[in-house]
Amino acid sequence: MLNPTQIQIKENIISIFCNSNIPDTSNKITLNYLKNTYPNIFYPQDWYQNESFMNDSFESGWYYIPKNILESSRGKLPNEAKLYPASLLTYIFIMFYKTYNEILWPYDYIWCDTFDSNNDQIYIGRYYDPSGLSKDGFSIHRHLSIKNNYGWF
Repeated sequence: MLNPTQIQIKENIISIFCNSNIPDTSNKITLNYLKNTYPNIFYPQDWYQNESFMNDSFESGWYYIPKNILESSRGKLPNEAKLYPASLLTYIFIMFYKTYNEILWPYDYIWCDTFDSNNDQIYIGRYYDPSGLSKDGFSIHRHLSIKNNYGWF
């Protein structure tokens, strides 16, 4: 298990030192590691189990992440926004929860700089379903881009 260290909030900015190394090993923190270590945090789905991005890590260092998404970014594709790896944002979500016992991005999704094998962009977040139709849990999704195999009759 990971121990939350060096994380604080000041003026709605989360400052956190993210160590990409798994304690007492030479392995790196990945989405697979986080999902296997904290299975009860994740929304139950398996589409990404064999995706290579699940084994991607992030660079160790200090990160300064806004606690909330920008209002002006709602409903827009990220295009030229500064994005972060899904593994990093998931790590921050879990460390924040372990430190403050509070859910980050309870109803919002966050775009990542991560892509699946079909080149669809990954987004993460939204722990609670505001409509109450789905189970609670940290979500990993992909934004399906329109490709040549989409059409109609």
